[in-house]
Formats: sequence, C-alpha cells, structure tokens
Amino acid sequence: MLYKRIIVAALLSAVFIPSIAVVIYYASAWIVFDFSSIAYSDGEETLKGRVVAVGPHPRGLLCPPTYLDGDYDGTEWPFIVYAPICRNWRETRGFAPSYL
Repeated sequence: MLYKRIIVAALLSAVFIPSIAVVIYYASAWIVFDFSSIAYSDGEETLKGRVVAVGPHPRGLLCPPTYLDGDYDGTEWPFIVYAPICRNWRETRGFAPSYL
C-alpha cells in the first residue's frame, strides 16, 4: 500500500508543481505590465503600415522607460522574460514587432 501512495504523490507533484509555475508566470505578468497601454519602440514608428510596439507598457516602478520620451528599446527585462506574452499581445492587437 505504501508504494501506491508514493506513486499517487509522485503523479500529483508531477502535475501540480508545473501547473503552479505556469499560473505564477502568467499572474506575475499582470503585476509587471499595464495591458491597457502600449510600449512604443524608440526609432521605429511604422512597419508595412502598422504601428510598431514592443509590447504592453510596463508599470513605472518595475521598469522605467529607457529613453526620456518614454519609449523602450525591447531589451528591458520584462520584454525578455515575458516575450511570449508580449508577442501574443502585439499580434492580437495588430501591432508590428520591433526589430531594433
């Protein structure tokens, strides 16, 4: 009977721990970004008629803008750590990616 408990515990931890990590990753994106604002790329305005955006605007205390005019260059830590979320945000809203 002990081996059954060990197997059940191993299976639960194999599912539970990764799913908690995924939930924490996506929940922390809501803390880092203001999804109602746009983080514009410095030096690029349009690409093939679409506005260029790096992703959603990071919250000011966690990641201040790189440039004085409030633009980003895309190498700031939130845009790297949350690259899949930023890419999905850009694509669903019709923005062009930044290539700087």
